[in-house]
Amino acid sequence: MSEVAKKFISTSELCQRYDKSSRTISRWPVTRGFPKPAIANNGSENLYLMEEVEAWEEREMRKGA
Repeated sequence: MSEVAKKFISTSELCQRYDKSSRTISRWPVTRGFPKPAIANNGSENLYLMEEVEAWEEREMRKGA
């Protein structure tokens, strides 16, 4: 896997990771403080920085603990 592939995660990968729709993922930056896409493609997949997604997951886990 290339460095670029490790750095970003796509909308479809996030949908699989969280078992949520792309619409839900797109609302999360407003409703849950989820990171905004690093690369937003209109009508295509967005790319999110993996480190920001992982940091968000850590914060969410601490909230639930």
